[in-house]
Amino acid sequence: MKKILNALFLTLLAVITFSGCSDVPAPYDIKEGGDDSELVGDGSKNNPYDVTSYLIKKSGTDIWVEGYIVGCMNNKYDGVDASGEPVFAGNEFVTSNFNVNTNIVIAATTSETSTAKIIAVKLPAGDLRDKLNVKDNNGNLGMSVKIKGNYASKYCGVTGLIDITAAVLHTSTGDVEIGDGSSEGPTDAYINESFKSSLGGFTSVSVSGTLSWINDYSSAMIKGGSAEGKFPSETWLVAPTINLSQETEAYITFKHAINYADAATIKDYHQLMISKDYTGNVSQATWTNLPIVMASGNSFTFVSSGNVGIPAEFIGQSSVTIALKYTSTEVTGSTWEVQNFVVAHGKGEEIVDPEPPVTDNSKDNPYDVTKALTLTSTNGTAIAWVKGYIVGGVKNGNDANTVDAPEDVVFGLDDIRNSAILIAASKEETDYTKCMVIGFGKDSPTAKPALNLVDNPDNLGKEVVILGTLKYAFGAPGMKTITDFEFLEGGSDPEPTGPVYTSNITLPAKDWSNSSDAAYGGIVKIGTEETEYPIVKLGTTKLAGVWSSPVLGAAKTKLAFYAVGWKGKSGILKVTIENGGTFEGGEATKQIDLAGNIGATSNSPFTITPADSDYYEFTLTGITATSTIKFNTAEEAADKRAIIFGINVN
Repeated sequence: MKKILNALFLTLLAVITFSGCSDVPAPYDIKEGGDDSELVGDGSKNNPYDVTSYLIKKSGTDIWVEGYIVGCMNNKYDGVDASGEPVFAGNEFVTSNFNVNTNIVIAATTSETSTAKIIAVKLPAGDLRDKLNVKDNNGNLGMSVKIKGNYASKYCGVTGLIDITAAVLHTSTGDVEIGDGSSEGPTDAYINESFKSSLGGFTSVSVSGTLSWINDYSSAMIKGGSAEGKFPSETWLVAPTINLSQETEAYITFKHAINYADAATIKDYHQLMISKDYTGNVSQATWTNLPIVMASGNSFTFVSSGNVGIPAEFIGQSSVTIALKYTSTEVTGSTWEVQNFVVAHGKGEEIVDPEPPVTDNSKDNPYDVTKALTLTSTNGTAIAWVKGYIVGGVKNGNDANTVDAPEDVVFGLDDIRNSAILIAASKEETDYTKCMVIGFGKDSPTAKPALNLVDNPDNLGKEVVILGTLKYAFGAPGMKTITDFEFLEGGSDPEPTGPVYTSNITLPAKDWSNSSDAAYGGIVKIGTEETEYPIVKLGTTKLAGVWSSPVLGAAKTKLAFYAVGWKGKSGILKVTIENGGTFEGGEATKQIDLAGNIGATSNSPFTITPADSDYYEFTLTGITATSTIKFNTAEEAADKRAIIFGINVN
């Protein structure tokens, strides 16, 4: 028995040692903190702790800490396993050659190298990660920053700061505020649930199907699809009933992300509901649907629902229940994640209910710029084709981060940024109020390199038709999330003919991952070429993977792509047309036997020399604006991994 206990102890020790950047909150730290008289600062925003004081104190929630950014905690790997996967071997503090963007390290001085004198800061997805991480922002090294979060005795093997909600980056041009710092919301809120570790007082109620809301990824989450298919359901997340009998005005707000949704049904399948006669059975209560700012539907980027005002008929009532209603079907199964759900006293804002995608708008019948300007909104979700001439761009510099004056734009090529263009109904237009700002973020990886004027000055004056979300860009009417485009009348046509390695649909960013679906972004280089092409990597050694394309936006007739299996392995890839349409002959799914490729090993970037037999081309029929294409590896295959690139739908 003693030998068995010793073995169990060693196994547990190994698990703890090689668990990567896990965070251990302060309650698990059994060491006593230091004498508060030694501390510098009080943990407030105006008087933050310095790094040394934080390391002495060893406790605290929602506290501010200030230090210098000196590096990050890289992932370490020790060779590869039998299947060619790298073996994770913990984390190490580095000051260059960063391989992760999920954390930074701060210290009391810019030259600190001792792991005993640093803090590893866990960066949540969104603005805080995008603007602070040193993998993508090498210029942040050496900058002073103050950050709001919670103490963790161990994160990435060193003292940590987790649950970050706000930061102030001290740059040479001034302070940059990031995040809102609202981890808890109003102290007198009726409901204030972060969903960081549980569903709290909320209850998952299934009206149909077998799905439930769960706590995962520090969110309330529900998932209606996987590699096995879609799971039809109607499932509610019901908040505790509250008493508003003494209230004069109140609002609801939360942060949420939606992925794998159908643009045509996203509003109907993700709803905020309110009732004054709920007694425990959602089907017997009377519910009112409240408009919210909708998430994108095609990413795990969190957005605010807005401060949704509670209607007057519910104010003054003693029994008010609020809920989230989720619907999935045999063809649509999104993932919905919700955080920081708050109901509090205060005035709500008018939530613009964006127009849904319209059936009379298509690539062959696009809106002109004049019409599109009347449909775009600050928080729009309507997806449409728009036609116009490229007439200029947004001026470089912080002064033009919001386009609200003539000097913020350039009708031409001088001193413009590569993250936006202007389109207008006339190629001679010089009034910025008659132009749409087309913004290129990480969600437009194909459009940005092909359309921006910095890299493509010959695009100036060309007519183009663009598919995207009618949403403000740079604070002005415009479009974002550009998923398709085509030059007209002599412009260069981005739709490829024959095998190519580029894709004309949006693929995941190279550092994107969805571990629950075993789907990952990445890049591939072809042979000795240095050009990098985006890919979708599906599956792991144990899990089959699944990824669905954005909605196609219009009728298409051809699908083409490259697909390879893992080095020395054979696998199966299934390709399915969903939400309307089939392959020629009436099949909804094609099954492909994958051949292993010598370059498909380890991690991105991959270097692959595809064979002609790795290229696949299919004819499509009956495709609609809401059709999508699902790629998944097969559970029954000996190997469950695949790399797909050069995906083109024409």
